[in-house]
Amino acid sequence: MLTLLNQVDIFLLDEKEARAITGEDDTGTALRQLAKHARQVVVKCGVGEAKMLRNGRIVSSPGFLVKVTDTTDAGDSSDAGLIYAAVIQGMSLAEALRFANACGALVTTGLSGTAAQPTREQVVRFLQEHTAR
Repeated sequence: MLTLLNQVDIFLLDEKEARAITGEDDTGTALRQLAKHARQVVVKCGVGEAKMLRNGRIVSSPGFLVKVTDTTDAGDSSDAGLIYAAVIQGMSLAEALRFANACGALVTTGLSGTAAQPTREQVVRFLQEHTAR
C-alpha cells in the first residue's frame, strides 16, 4: 500500500489509520513514515487538531472550542475544507489546516453532519471571530 502513496498529493487520514497503516504506536513516527511516500500527509488527531510534516518538522494546528451537537461528518468536512483551501484557494498548508479545522468544528454545531456544512463565508467569519485553542 505504501508504494501507492507515491501517486498521492495530499493524504488525509486520522491518527488510528496512520498508526495502523505504518504499524507504529506513535502518531508522529507514523506521520514521518507516511511522509516518505506521499507528497503531503495530514493526520487528524481528534478534537479538531491536525498535524502535518513540513521541512522535517511536525506542524500542528489546534482545533476550536465549540458547543458540539453532533460529530457526524466532522472529519469529512475537515477534509473537504482542507482540499478547498489548499487546492482551490491556494492557501499555504498551515492556513488550509486552520480553515479545515474551522469547517470540522462548525459542522459539529448542528445535527446530521452535512446539514450543518458551513459556507465559505461562515468559515471566514468564524475564523475572524475565534482563535484556535
